[in-house]
Amino acid sequence: MCKQIIPPNRVIVTNNLLGSFLESPPAPARKGKRNIERFPFAITSERYQEMFRKKEVLKKQQEEEKENRKRKKQEKRNEKQGKSNNSQTATQCSACLKVIRSGELQSDDYKRYYHQKCVPQSHERNTPSDDDLYIYHSCYRLSDSDQDCEDIDDQEVDELYEQYNQAKKHFTNDYTTLYKTRPINDAFNNYIFFAYVQIIIVSVNSAKLFLNMF
Repeated sequence: MCKQIIPPNRVIVTNNLLGSFLESPPAPARKGKRNIERFPFAITSERYQEMFRKKEVLKKQQEEEKENRKRKKQEKRNEKQGKSNNSQTATQCSACLKVIRSGELQSDDYKRYYHQKCVPQSHERNTPSDDDLYIYHSCYRLSDSDQDCEDIDDQEVDELYEQYNQAKKHFTNDYTTLYKTRPINDAFNNYIFFAYVQIIIVSVNSAKLFLNMF
């Protein structure tokens, strides 16, 4: 067995007593304000399992509350939309197809709504005079039978059809006359010509559309 040979002129210093002179450095001060949650080191510990269960319960509760809020909003939206659709259907003018928003009157048949200005001339004799702006109008029941209502509708359709044919005839004649007599190189007359043709076309289409409503 070999032994360590120490020269007589060398000194060995051990560090066994240095620990009493050394100190641990101070922990750095925490500057951030965020509250960071500290997780346990072992995921199998009871503390970690309890924390995990609480988070799952809280997450599930928040999702249920969110779904309930969405469902209530959708129910309110559907309810408002249903009321709006019912209101528009019940108060729609049969002539101009616009909504009558207030002051409507009702008869026994509940067939058609009309604005005061949209009531056909053949129906004016049945229009009440106690409303200034709006009127609910339909065929009024007579004591004898409903044949008079059908006669009034047939008469109105005949009048509209005759007006449509007259407008179409005037449009054809005016178009032919203006096309033959207008100066070719006059820009202003060309503009007036096309504007007049557009007005006639709109009038004929309006009469045709109004005729198809009956």
